[in-house]
Amino acid sequence: MSECPTCHQQTPEGTFCVRCGAPLDRELDHSHERHEYAAAPGQRRYAPWIVSSLFPQLPRHSDRHFRVALGIGAAIVVLLGVLRLFPVALITAALLMPLLTALYFYDVDIYESEPLWTLTWTLGWGAVTGVAVGIFTKAVAPAGTALIDRGSTYHVVTGGILVPLLGVVLMLAGPLVLLPYRRFNDPLDGAAFGSATAAMFAAAEAVVIGVGVLSGGLRPAGAAAPWVARLLGVAVATPVLSMSAIGAATAAIWIRYRAPVKDHGALGLFGSPPVAILTAAVLVIAGAVSETFMPAGLWLAWVVVLDAIGLVLLRRAIHVGLLEEEAEKEIGPELRCTNCGAMTAGHTFCGNCGIALKALPKVPEGLATAEGEPAPHRGAFAGRLAREVQGRPTRRRRLIAFGAVAIVTIGAGFAIGALAAPPPRTAPCKLHNQCGSPPVLAKVLTTFPGFTPWTSQALGYSLRFNSSQWTIAAQDASNLTLQAGDGFSLLFVNAAPESQYSPRALAEQRISSLQGQLLGWTHDTNPSDALLGSAVGLRPGPGGVFVGTVSSPQGPQTPVSVAVMAAGDGRVSIVVTAVAPGNNPGDKAAVYQRADDIIDSIEWAGQ
Repeated sequence: MSECPTCHQQTPEGTFCVRCGAPLDRELDHSHERHEYAAAPGQRRYAPWIVSSLFPQLPRHSDRHFRVALGIGAAIVVLLGVLRLFPVALITAALLMPLLTALYFYDVDIYESEPLWTLTWTLGWGAVTGVAVGIFTKAVAPAGTALIDRGSTYHVVTGGILVPLLGVVLMLAGPLVLLPYRRFNDPLDGAAFGSATAAMFAAAEAVVIGVGVLSGGLRPAGAAAPWVARLLGVAVATPVLSMSAIGAATAAIWIRYRAPVKDHGALGLFGSPPVAILTAAVLVIAGAVSETFMPAGLWLAWVVVLDAIGLVLLRRAIHVGLLEEEAEKEIGPELRCTNCGAMTAGHTFCGNCGIALKALPKVPEGLATAEGEPAPHRGAFAGRLAREVQGRPTRRRRLIAFGAVAIVTIGAGFAIGALAAPPPRTAPCKLHNQCGSPPVLAKVLTTFPGFTPWTSQALGYSLRFNSSQWTIAAQDASNLTLQAGDGFSLLFVNAAPESQYSPRALAEQRISSLQGQLLGWTHDTNPSDALLGSAVGLRPGPGGVFVGTVSSPQGPQTPVSVAVMAAGDGRVSIVVTAVAPGNNPGDKAAVYQRADDIIDSIEWAGQ
């Protein structure tokens, strides 16, 4: 026995004090200052590693398996995105972290006698509230011009601030129900409950929000690179942010109300429950609101930075919670540490590797150690864990289980995408082949009842529209925006003097603007959607058909089809943009037909 230079208590010879966890080769003001992370001594305490932070009760041999599973899952999501199997990739991405969380609970709780309802409650509460918030978000989704304007009040305030704030409140509410139960008195319990709830909440919300994407078929059109960045956000970046932020807040609450009084102030300012909750809300909101003004790749990088902050806060709370000193507790009989396999005195920390024994799975009464004796202490080298460290095949079971569930998940994604896919279409018309009636002169159509005329006060061009099908959403002296009765489809008519913008320059400006608003913006290569002739006011000009997806801070949302056409008369350049549903061929055709009627009705000044 020797005296620990930090806590000044008697401890067996070794590398770490079995009472306070401080290294025996140097003196610290407090064991909290040790550089080694209490749940994984091979790592620095503030290194933002995902697995050891979100799943701290894993021995190091299990930790490796989870890191492999996380890497394989992320790689599968990227591969599906590169292959443009976006619906399948979205389902797989959304379920990646919940799958790992459920596997973690199984791996840890298999040694416990705690009731199954704790797992059911945390994961179930996250799933139910995530679905509810997803449905609410879709119910208050914007209509008209705000739909494709990421800088609109809805996307910034509602989607970027209010909905995430509601999510934080609900994610915290579920774990706090378990706070009064004395059997859950460790900060690790609070961190685990908060992280599990957040994982399921993020997954359920993303799936509900992405229902529109699922109905676009197995391989909807879209550029792969932005989609891959967004899918990695759904799979890893966003759930890790929520899990770390909520887990840090719940761990701080557990330390304040369930730890010994002397440890209540161990986290300092961030240990105050109001500050911890506010910090969690700020992190989650910062990740959501930034999606409204950042490109997909830059947004992903920003969320990774927020992830690092959240993980450090979570690790700090776990580290402090595990280093609660138990100096007055008597040293028990020796046990073989599950983490390193060395013999250590039964107390609070392993004297060889320094891991907090609370950070290891519990051992039920009566389970034998590797030596055949009853397991005397939590963290003992016993049961299946003993066989795993000895290299027996059971160590691969969790990877096999993960792979099996992943295959089922991907298969379900393929099935959903195939069932929801629209029927194949055959183009009714082909380029250079007449298949319809010639357009009727706009001058005659303006006399029809039920049509509303509109004239640009600044540039003199005019048009008319069917007031039973369209309403004016916005207008000024040069431009007009019409909204269809479905609340979704739009027609933008924008004009400028040709001395300032040629028709092509005006069209390119419009396309560039829309590219920044819609996820996966790219040309529509489907022959059934081909633009057979680009003309505005019966004058030819540049144009094209494009596809993209409306993306909210909560995830990819709704596919859209966009036709852009421009023309000029030597004095005025006009660009017309028609926005239609991207996953319903019948509705899209109807919108484009009605839009084409308005485009043909345009009369140039002096015509």
